[in-house]
Amino acid sequence: MNDFPPRAEASLLVSSAPLGWPDITVEVRFTKAGSAIGWPAIATRHSVLFWDQPIGGAIIIGGAELETIHLAAPIILVPAGQSFTCNPGIPQRFRKLLIDAAFVSRLAESALGVNPVSFQAAAFDGDQDLRGVAYLLSEAVTGHQPLDAEMIAVLARETAIHLASNYSDVPTPRRDLAGRIATAKLVRVLDFLAANLDRRLSVAILAREAGLSIAHFSRAFAKSTGRSPHAYIVGRRIAKAGHLLRNSSIPIDKIAALCGFHDQAHLNRLFKRTTGHTPKQYRSRTG
Repeated sequence: MNDFPPRAEASLLVSSAPLGWPDITVEVRFTKAGSAIGWPAIATRHSVLFWDQPIGGAIIIGGAELETIHLAAPIILVPAGQSFTCNPGIPQRFRKLLIDAAFVSRLAESALGVNPVSFQAAAFDGDQDLRGVAYLLSEAVTGHQPLDAEMIAVLARETAIHLASNYSDVPTPRRDLAGRIATAKLVRVLDFLAANLDRRLSVAILAREAGLSIAHFSRAFAKSTGRSPHAYIVGRRIAKAGHLLRNSSIPIDKIAALCGFHDQAHLNRLFKRTTGHTPKQYRSRTG
């Protein structure tokens, strides 16, 4: 039993819940100065919180206090079935990632051979791989870097395996890292790509951003994301076009240019092939 009452959640700024991402949800929240936050136990989902500044007050998970005073930018793991409360001390934004516990267990068994998988509450610093994935997911939900469903599934899988291999009660080295791009470096490449979708993007440009040869980059990128660089770029362009069609009144020919398509006809062809609808039909259905 917990020896404190559940607290109110911090103000929700944006959430992926309305988008229906399977197995994983990301939220961006805001805390007011001096306000305690928290929630009762969530039996079915693990929670991971990402802060960009130290937390001044106590953190209590499942009734036990965690030490975070020495952490510059804490990442806090709240296992499924445990409550959480804290007082960050100053106003700040934080990211909250919720991932289905059964999904984590399935992937831990298939990818790591670990069954069952369980976690202890933890607070730690660094882990640029985990922080990078949370950044990509939060950028996707805000619309700054829209991702398609296939990439969301890849990032959910990476998160589940990363948590199980590094923070479960029986940490287990991953067996599939050979030939992959380190997650922190991959995030840098994907960030660069998203910021330059309106430009001509070649494999050579992306390989240079990763500091790898073209051949090595192409193989490692495909192993890391499940798609060739070209297929991934097309997916990002389609995802961005869909976001702009849903959420803006920008003319379709301008959307084509903003997303890096040769012209509106090029956008029409690839968008219909991917979604089953022309951009005009898609906008009328969802805009």
